[in-house]
Amino acid sequence: MHYDILIIGGGSGGYAAAVRAAQLKLSVAIIEKESMGGACLNWGCIPTKTLYRNAEFFKLIEHSSRFGVKIKGYEIDVSAIQVRKNEVIERMHEDIQRMLIKYQIPIYRGMGSFIDDRKVNVTLDDGRSKVVEGDHIIIATGSTPVVPPLEGVLLDGVYTSNEMLEFNEIPKELVIVGAGVVGMEFACIFQAFGSKVKVISTTDRILARIDADVTKELSKEFIKNGGEIYSSVRAQKFTYDEKSKKHVAWVSDGIEEKEISGDVVLLAIGRKPFTSGLGLENAGVESDRGAVLVDEHMKTSVDHIYAIGDVNRVNMLAYTAANQGIRVVEQISRNEPNEIGNLFASCIFVFPELAFVGMTEEECQSNGIEYHASKYYFEANGKALALDETKGFVKVLSDKDENIIGVHILGPHATDLIHEAVLAMQHKMKVDDIINTIHAHPTLSEAFREAVLGLKDSPIISKPVIDKTK
Repeated sequence: MHYDILIIGGGSGGYAAAVRAAQLKLSVAIIEKESMGGACLNWGCIPTKTLYRNAEFFKLIEHSSRFGVKIKGYEIDVSAIQVRKNEVIERMHEDIQRMLIKYQIPIYRGMGSFIDDRKVNVTLDDGRSKVVEGDHIIIATGSTPVVPPLEGVLLDGVYTSNEMLEFNEIPKELVIVGAGVVGMEFACIFQAFGSKVKVISTTDRILARIDADVTKELSKEFIKNGGEIYSSVRAQKFTYDEKSKKHVAWVSDGIEEKEISGDVVLLAIGRKPFTSGLGLENAGVESDRGAVLVDEHMKTSVDHIYAIGDVNRVNMLAYTAANQGIRVVEQISRNEPNEIGNLFASCIFVFPELAFVGMTEEECQSNGIEYHASKYYFEANGKALALDETKGFVKVLSDKDENIIGVHILGPHATDLIHEAVLAMQHKMKVDDIINTIHAHPTLSEAFREAVLGLKDSPIISKPVIDKTK
């Protein structure tokens, strides 16, 4: 079979690209060896956010008496948690299938491997092989969890994030190797479930690439809730102690070794592009340490072959993969370059929620950028008080010309609130444009405007003075 566009991979990027191609009347097909939706739907964004909602619910129950609801006792039903998680995944699988049927997009179920720069051999699930061709080919094979080459990583009870999602009991003690997004999301979820969580970080703080004010506040909250953070250490090996029935992560700071024990160890040290078996060399596609090399238009070293999403390691996020896929298809359709766009929010589902866009204060300082910074605390926001979710703040950075250059939110519904900031930055809005936009009251979104007002030292509602002696 021959298609205008052939897509290898049916994850967030590949699926979005296929639907957009069909909408533009291009013939298109997908090659997918596992479940449609990729890592995001099956082992990432969707199942973890479903679990996050369970965790939110448990936290509400713990504080229900503040709302006048007295609950004498409750228990966690892990099987029900898993059923709900799988129901959400299956519902989204059904939604994808409906769209594929609507646009008559064929799926070749199996592993694709380049024969040359136009042809791909598909080893189908039933063992047969089929050759398909494309005028243009989009590589969208995603990524897999990194498993370090350390002693003990294959022990039962030492899991990747994919395996951890299938838990059948809540560990009393959970050791997490990695303090990035995946590690900290799992840390906060299982902390809410009741686990004693111990996080191992190779850097001096969690979420090292995020604004230091934000990570400092998040660390305080995590530790206050019983969590432990081991900074500037690196895992050396993993063992199982028969006497205590605990798994042990052996870590070192380069001087001395330390044992950190738990019922389960989660490896959350990142993800790597998946290119194994693709036969990139047969198509002349260049890669570097597993990542497919692309230009600013997502074009590879071969003019009619593109790579989108995690496999190019440009931005390893589901929604940037989808954006790349859509933009690539549009530029193929128009036969002219299309701006991909690189302004987007990053959202992290921890407690409290965290989201940001643009530069951090540390980046401004290291690049010699003259800037102004303002913080507004949710404890002064009426809606946050009504929700009883007052932890965190909105931090806004502007340059000397009063352009918004960075926004960082730690607090209730941060992942929803951040998009006003993205829109403001996308359209190069200035400080006064935000100030002159009327925000409804009482809403959490008022916090963004108040933080911007602070850039001119004119907030209407400021953080209250709290007497720490009381």
